[in-house]
Amino acid sequence: MNDLTTLKLKVLCITALAIFSIEVYYYLNGVPIYDCIKDWFIGMIVAIAIVEYTFRIIKRDREEVEKLKNFIQDVVENANCGIVVVDKDLNIKLWNKFIEDWYKVKKEDALNKNIKEFFGKKIKERVEGVIETGKSQELGDIKINGKWCNLKIKPLKSSGNIIGACLCIIDLTSKIKEKQRLEELMRIKEVFVDILSHDLLNIITVIKGSAKLAKNEENVEKILDIIEKNAERLEEMVENATKYVKLEKKEDLDFHERNLREIIDGVIKDFEYIAKKKNIEIIFEGKNAFARVHRSIADLISNLISNAIKYSPEGSKIMIGLEDKKDSLLIYVKDYGVGVPDKYKEVIFERFKRIKRHGVKGSGLGLAIVKRVAEIHDGKVWVENNPEKKGSIFYVEIPKKRKK
Repeated sequence: MNDLTTLKLKVLCITALAIFSIEVYYYLNGVPIYDCIKDWFIGMIVAIAIVEYTFRIIKRDREEVEKLKNFIQDVVENANCGIVVVDKDLNIKLWNKFIEDWYKVKKEDALNKNIKEFFGKKIKERVEGVIETGKSQELGDIKINGKWCNLKIKPLKSSGNIIGACLCIIDLTSKIKEKQRLEELMRIKEVFVDILSHDLLNIITVIKGSAKLAKNEENVEKILDIIEKNAERLEEMVENATKYVKLEKKEDLDFHERNLREIIDGVIKDFEYIAKKKNIEIIFEGKNAFARVHRSIADLISNLISNAIKYSPEGSKIMIGLEDKKDSLLIYVKDYGVGVPDKYKEVIFERFKRIKRHGVKGSGLGLAIVKRVAEIHDGKVWVENNPEKKGSIFYVEIPKKRKK
């Protein structure tokens, strides 16, 4: 027997007693008992009909209310946003499935707990402000539990009184990622536009001009040498641009424990022929030193050595060092070239910021790659004057273990 049936029986019993009391009163005042019984039966029939009709309406309305309640619960439960309801004491009274999945916390484990436990002090204070003032608040592009979202806080009222607040949390992660992807594409576009505007067209112009000149030139070998050198520059530029873009995109950033002495030895071997052509001696001083590094660390060392060879005079030397500094490793490349003026010591690590020096050409990306590789290793790069009064020393310091 449900509560509605019980209530109906109670109403009928009370009605029957009321009619009976009236008929007893009439009987005591001289109305024949037959008439009193007849009136009681008629009264009961009418009462039963009215009560039955009334309770049918109540039952129907209750069913409609129940359907509406279930519908609202389904909407709230399956909403594509987080919905949390708190009372005036900031205790959680509603915790939908979206927020369940967001926090990996079941509804039963969240209900009746203070909102601060899940959302922290700042959002708790915001909710308090909404309850105190009755004014809604919206926080855009904030991080909640490690995800980007938009948070709306609205007061809940009953009979004009504020009884709590409702928090609506909209996940912006996919939108933020899409925005970052578009920004990334724009950065990549800028890199290649810069390449075209800075050097690529100049190289192509030199190659085309040399090729035309070769048609009427007796010393073709000299012209072909110019074409070959510019083709090498073109190749270097494309390789450096590809490396730089990959580093900007943060692709394939797997870090492994490696011996940097072995990596540096390998890179030096790659430059033996080029150094020999300028009669430059490369001297490496360093013992075994291990760190968690990405394979791009070889590009960092390669660009530093390449830079040193380019700006060193013939017959000079390049000193390479590797020092273990307890929690970090220090790599340095010392040359005896023309050096770097103080005003350029920072800008040379920016993309396409290259100091123009007689007889030296490059893509302007080498040191930008060095800086980017250092950054993805949570390290730093800088340049100082060679204390031997000629040339520069480029330093790179990286931690043995990256921050997570």
